[in-house]
This record gives sequence, C-alpha cells and structure tokens, in this order.
Amino acid sequence: MTSSRTTDRPGAAQTIAYFVLVAAAALGLWCAWLGWDTEYDVDPVTGSLSGPYSWWQVAGFVLSAGILVVAARRFVPAAAIVPAVSGGIAGGFALSARGDDSGLAVIGLVLILLGSAAGTVLLLLLARRFRP
Repeated sequence: MTSSRTTDRPGAAQTIAYFVLVAAAALGLWCAWLGWDTEYDVDPVTGSLSGPYSWWQVAGFVLSAGILVVAARRFVPAAAIVPAVSGGIAGGFALSARGDDSGLAVIGLVLILLGSAAGTVLLLLLARRFRP
C-alpha cells in the first residue's frame, strides 16, 4: 500500500516560475532605484565629481533587495535565491552600463555579481538564524 503525503513544497515548475519572478523583481529593483540615474554630478565650488547615485538611492535599493531576499525564502530554495537575485541585479547593471566604451563595465559586472551573491548569502544566513 502506498501512502500519498501532501507537502507544502512547490513542484519543479512552480519553483522555476518563482525563480524567474525573483530574478525579474531584482532586475526591476535595480531599474527603479539605480537604473535611471546615469549622470555624474559636478560640485560647482570644488569641481569634484560624484555619483551617479545618491545615498538614498543605494539605501532604498539595498533595503528593497533585502526584503525581496527574505520574502523569497518562503517560495524559493535558498540555493536558488542567490543566483536569481544576483543575476537580476547584474542584468540591471548590464542594462545601465551597455553604453560603456572603457571596458570597466565588465569589472563592475563581476563585482556586482560577487557582491550581490555575498550579500544575499549573508542575509539568508542571518534570516535562517533568527527565523528558521
């Protein structure tokens, strides 16, 4: 006799759909917070260059991405959240930097991938520690 147990774990197709949704949300967060600001600011007094992002844009993006990571834990396995979030963020950066002729965008892309992956893993570990 076989027993059929119902579990709360989503099927493979549903997990893939959530993975794509998380990646698209990460891409959307990049575009909403950081993707539209591509101009550097010049201080009229000192002539120093800053930007292109303001502190509030970066803070809003990091907070929003953190909420996305914690919320995604309910639907996507942790091992899939890291590439989904990192890939979405890197995709957003790649869209923003597509006009770069210096070649530095490739270095930025690698750093974005590594940094967002490390931040996502750290946040997942903290979330697991405080809320199993």
